[in-house]
Amino acid sequence: GEKDYQDLLLLGTNPGTSKVNSEKSRLTPDQEYELFYWDEEWQSAGIRKAAESGIHFENLPRNKLYWLVNIPSHHLERIFTYQQSKQIWW
Repeated sequence: GEKDYQDLLLLGTNPGTSKVNSEKSRLTPDQEYELFYWDEEWQSAGIRKAAESGIHFENLPRNKLYWLVNIPSHHLERIFTYQQSKQIWW
């Protein structure tokens, strides 16, 4: 059912070095990022451009590991889960 899906508002690719509980996006506006989620292998959830407020993805499966990658990066970004509207870093 629809409870198996959630919308994500993502603010960074790694845990922030800014103040604790800062909700400011650490993504580069207009830079493209690709979101993956783990389902036996990494599945792409699509590519979006970041805005000042972060990146919004809709209707993603719940209770997955996610990985937001800056397109030209070396894939060193941290994986995370998403609970209570927050990225939980692993």
